[in-house]
Amino acid sequence: MRKRFTFQKARYFGFFVLCSFLITILSCTGTSEKKDIDNSTMNESNTKLFKSEKKSIEEVSLPAKEIPVEIVPENAWETLSFKNYTINIPGNKRMVKNNPEGNFTLYLLSEQTDNIMMQINDLEGYMLTLDSYSFQFSDEYFRRTNVNLIEDKRITVNNQPCHKFVATADDGHGEIEYKTMVYIWVKNNWAYNLTFTAKPDKYNELKPIAEKVFVSFTLKK
Repeated sequence: MRKRFTFQKARYFGFFVLCSFLITILSCTGTSEKKDIDNSTMNESNTKLFKSEKKSIEEVSLPAKEIPVEIVPENAWETLSFKNYTINIPGNKRMVKNNPEGNFTLYLLSEQTDNIMMQINDLEGYMLTLDSYSFQFSDEYFRRTNVNLIEDKRITVNNQPCHKFVATADDGHGEIEYKTMVYIWVKNNWAYNLTFTAKPDKYNELKPIAEKVFVSFTLKK
């Protein structure tokens, strides 16, 4: 009988992916709380400062500035080479290798919620194909009440079969907190999960960078 691979038994994958999602949610909540505290402090200060002139707080408050997405020059790209694969990443972004086998996290902005992650799972003994592994992945992470699966299809990247997912997750009240794109490859009893996660207001801006990283993925054997 074929053994069923469970993502809870994977050494690193479940931990990092769930952490990525939780960091995103907590970051959104933390940012909101921080803004409330900062706004309260600013309102008290402005009220005292402008009370004699009877100016409203709205008249003196400054609009928040959006963090621009930095363009990656062509000569800033570099190639990472691991035992089983190579991949191109922008050299002007912060990258952390999570283990020597090829797991890494690439931070696209200063906030850790906007990132690209590579996680590798050992499938030896589970007899899983790309289709069966992708089905279990989808069942584990995308069949949740607050997750909306937008795209679910088989594609080819560098002559290698790949499965693509695109999904959004909300806060339980209809407000989208993050959007994610996942490419999965399975070969020689190894599964390669490449995930791009970003806040909804930055997803489309960062997507071209993420797609360029994704399509550069090449298996060595």
